[in-house]
Amino acid sequence: MQFTFKFIHKKEFTEENFIISYCNLEAYKAIKSFQTWPEYRMLILGPEGSGKSHLAKIFAKEAGGEFISYDDGELNLKAKAWILEDIEQFGDENQLFHKINLAKEHSISLLITAEFLPRYNLKDLQSRINATATVIIKRPDDGLLRALLMRHFSDRQLVVSSDVMEYIFTRTERSFEYIKRLVENIDKLSLEQKREITAPLVKKVLEKYMPENLADESE
Repeated sequence: MQFTFKFIHKKEFTEENFIISYCNLEAYKAIKSFQTWPEYRMLILGPEGSGKSHLAKIFAKEAGGEFISYDDGELNLKAKAWILEDIEQFGDENQLFHKINLAKEHSISLLITAEFLPRYNLKDLQSRINATATVIIKRPDDGLLRALLMRHFSDRQLVVSSDVMEYIFTRTERSFEYIKRLVENIDKLSLEQKREITAPLVKKVLEKYMPENLADESE
């Protein structure tokens, strides 16, 4: 049996393409009920590849939101919502504090995302972050990881047999980022060697590119 994917290699950040599981259900519900956020703010925490950006794009469409960057000078104070991603990378604490305050003052719904809860030297900023309603995207379950594995292959128009899918799944780390990197490296090696995706090719990828999770030599 073969899985033949006909999608172009382009990520579609639509609500229809978002895979809902127990680990992200709370975050999904949060962005769908943004009108009820305390102080107009919500913080979503989750590792890289967990779908934070996908959720942010769903929220932007749902709420008519605008993505703002850390160095934005003039902001649209008439916007219905703002999205501020990856705040752990924000170096200027005063600027971040200012943006959070502006959103509250102008009743602008503010979605904030981060991989982890940052710790700030500016006490007032830390107080704002601590007071923000927070949802954590949990570690993925097997069902979601299988779906994501298929999604990453479909995004790249790759053909993978059910046996190879099972071979991959039983040898991979249970994390969002690992699945993403694994498919990228399988695609890379398959193109370089002009080979179809087989268990031996996957094993070589695991050994060459991802030694932290070596394939079982007995296979």
